[in-house]
Amino acid sequence: MSKRILVARAADAANLNAQAKNAQNILRRWRSTEYRPSVLAFGEPDAGIAANPNVDLIRLRPDRWWRAVLFALYLRRWDGVFYPGLHHRADWLALKARRALGRSVPIVTTIEGLIGSVAHDRAEAFFEAQAGHKVYAGKLPAAELKRYNDLSAMSDRIIAISPFLARMARTQFGDKVDMLPLGVDLRLFETRAPATNARPRVIGAGTVYARKRPEMFVRLAAQFRDADFAWFGDGDLRAGILAEIAREGLDNLQFLPPVPPERLAEEMAKSDILVLPSFAEGVPKVTQEAAAAGLAQIVYGFYEAPTVADGVNGFVVWNDEELRDRLSQLLADRDLTRRFGDAGRRMAQAWSWDVVAPQWEAAIIAACAAR
Repeated sequence: MSKRILVARAADAANLNAQAKNAQNILRRWRSTEYRPSVLAFGEPDAGIAANPNVDLIRLRPDRWWRAVLFALYLRRWDGVFYPGLHHRADWLALKARRALGRSVPIVTTIEGLIGSVAHDRAEAFFEAQAGHKVYAGKLPAAELKRYNDLSAMSDRIIAISPFLARMARTQFGDKVDMLPLGVDLRLFETRAPATNARPRVIGAGTVYARKRPEMFVRLAAQFRDADFAWFGDGDLRAGILAEIAREGLDNLQFLPPVPPERLAEEMAKSDILVLPSFAEGVPKVTQEAAAAGLAQIVYGFYEAPTVADGVNGFVVWNDEELRDRLSQLLADRDLTRRFGDAGRRMAQAWSWDVVAPQWEAAIIAACAAR
């Protein structure tokens, strides 16, 4: 009889959430017939998952009762749980209930960024002491932070998505922390020729809220009028930024809605440089995609992204003035921009989901089998 693993993420094709897409890419390529994952679907599932005979779909109605249904699903017989969520209480409550009933199950979670509290900066101070440089942690309210800490404590294995995050996580959770990279779908980029723009094009992507610092894109567009800028994403700051763009008359800047991965790959193919202005990240997926698309990149060093090697496929900066200087350098030197882009393409070969997904599968199965 097959072992069964609950993957607590949505397999919907229209779901653009980064964690959901990570789970989908792993499940598209799932090969084990002994350990069968079951994943949730509220609407039309990802075609690759639906076509994989080794994966089971659990259909949920997207009504007000779905969290209660999910709670009940958690209480069924499972041989492992992968990727329980934080954004609602059902996963946490169900796993606590299983433990209280003496029916605990192997749990595999991830570390995809440094986590702190909205109430204080103690977590950042702790991580800075370990890292030896300034860091910025994602801020969670008390209830969500408790769920995060509880799930991490209950986990049998925790997979960190970068060497830096693994190092930080081991100071909290010990040797149950492993490291695996996230992947990128290289097929989206392999058939797209590099950009040949008369004017350099700078791209950004991410939710338009304070942590991503999208206002920095407005300042850059105002300073570098001879380049075109485009940001893809939605969020609570978007309306204000659109108003500011209109006031400033910035005809070289667009703030556009989020797009599916295929469309973002097309937009990257039309671009030359990725700028990521946020201070707090894990391993930004967009930096992997930018590397695969052949873009030079500029990112901040606070999160030690393994996807950008300073002076190899882009620049790592530590303040806004340095970011402006490096962007000015790339805009003035198109040959350097192309060399960085070519180096990024070579680096991205190691991040193909076809290479990375089997590693995640093996780690998940090993954690479940170890009980």
